[in-house]
Amino acid sequence: MKKTWKLAAIAIFSLLNVACGSSESTPSTPVTTPDNTQFNLAITLSGLSDSGVSFRWLGQSYSISTSQTVSVTAVSYSAPTELTFADTHQCTSTLNKANDTDYNWLISCEKKAVEQAFSILIDSPLPYAVDIKLNDDIFTIKEQSLATEIITSDTPTIVQTDGPLLCNLNPDSAQSAHWRLKCDEFLIATEPVANSTHTDVVLTTPTERIQLAITGPAEGQNITLIHQAGSQYFLLGSTIYSLQVGQNASINLTALTGQFVSLTQHQQALYGLANDGLYRYSEALNTWQQLRPITRPLASALFASGETLSWLTQMNDALLLDRWVNNANKSTTTADQQISQASDHGALSIDNGVMWLAKNQQNQWLLTAVELMANTVNQVIQTLDQYKQFALWQKDATTNQLLMIEGGSLTTFTIENQSMSWQPYQATSADLVGAHKQLLVTATTLSQSQAQIHTLYHGQTELNHTALNNAFNWSSPAIIALQTDPTAFSSISIKYGLLLFYIEEQSEVWISDGTLNNTKRLLSDKSWQEFTNLEIIAAGQSVLLLNNKSNNQLMTITR
Repeated sequence: MKKTWKLAAIAIFSLLNVACGSSESTPSTPVTTPDNTQFNLAITLSGLSDSGVSFRWLGQSYSISTSQTVSVTAVSYSAPTELTFADTHQCTSTLNKANDTDYNWLISCEKKAVEQAFSILIDSPLPYAVDIKLNDDIFTIKEQSLATEIITSDTPTIVQTDGPLLCNLNPDSAQSAHWRLKCDEFLIATEPVANSTHTDVVLTTPTERIQLAITGPAEGQNITLIHQAGSQYFLLGSTIYSLQVGQNASINLTALTGQFVSLTQHQQALYGLANDGLYRYSEALNTWQQLRPITRPLASALFASGETLSWLTQMNDALLLDRWVNNANKSTTTADQQISQASDHGALSIDNGVMWLAKNQQNQWLLTAVELMANTVNQVIQTLDQYKQFALWQKDATTNQLLMIEGGSLTTFTIENQSMSWQPYQATSADLVGAHKQLLVTATTLSQSQAQIHTLYHGQTELNHTALNNAFNWSSPAIIALQTDPTAFSSISIKYGLLLFYIEEQSEVWISDGTLNNTKRLLSDKSWQEFTNLEIIAAGQSVLLLNNKSNNQLMTITR
């Protein structure tokens, strides 16, 4: 688009009366010379690399894009008019008289500073939402780039993130009004230090590693991050830390007061278990409030299931189950003091009841009814063989199911009208079952250390081994390594709702959460022995932290 200014109407381009930016003026009265006099206009043009200017002079029109001299034969001289240039530029001109027939015209142009609306650009969806403040407005960005109608030179700042993200927010190199946001999800890990009595604590992403100003125990520790109100919390040793990671990797790490053995998030609050009681953290008061004192020795971590928090304590040779439900204390469950071995679960909240599954001194599983239809029971209702496999499966946001395999069927424990029973859920040829969070796995035993995946369940999604083979064209079955913990619900090791498995003929390590979209190859050219040395020690929405038990080498992998 061309924009034309009539020099007689606009003062800045008036070449008849005032030479803009010039120290010398041009007479306004025409210069009269003899007939057929040649006038010369030497034009110096600068600042226009991809376009030119046009003008009229002595009855003729010109368009030029480079410096040059034009000559016209006329009866009398008059200054050039109607200087026109692209509206993407701003031009000024100065006309100087050399003599009665020669004139110098300097035209200087520069590109206009284009006012653009503020935008935040991302290359791909973020694992968690990011809140960004500009002026007095807060913008949330996660799935796609953000465009606004705000024209400002103010600097945007990251207010908070909805998860553990290491973010950089900088002006875009191509467009000054745009800012580019780059975020990587991070995890916290302990790394061994040679010839040392401690481990380093590091913030790690697939591309960065930042050492924090604290140390961990010499034997190392698996660290789970808990997001709460814009901060990350984690337990290291007996200390709970609050971590804020701000814009461009600014880190604020604070040790909270108190000594704890367990930390969990329940009903949008932080709960800590200490030797002397159950505590809840108050962000407003920046302190831990004791909810229930504990006088017996602790025998477990803190478990969260449904509306129930639970933990185990020791009394003589028996284990007791204590609970905190919906901000209320519950009576201790003794199960006639028969339970002596803690499992990897506490109270199990299922539809219409609360159960407890753990072992006695004879190594048998005891299924205890803690509550039925909100009524306290505290009674052992079934003794099961020590080799039984169980799964507590979070089928959806409100449904937990307790399952086992019995007589060629995957069965689920049901409570209806004070009646309790194991009901068929699905026929199966598998003999092993395990679950964590939303992932349920059934498998068929191949040997004491190996099993073949039969079916993966995730909510309403069901993937049997045939569907998996068809989707990924594996050349051999998917194999898992079995764990040997006698107090675990299952010999299938599932952590963070994820299952590691091995494709032997392809020498590949895979991972799945029970859906096709999140079933992916992690590593290639790995032997079975190398696979069995791998363990998941932390996981987020988009990253995974693996440990190689043979050399304690950590790997942070995008999943």
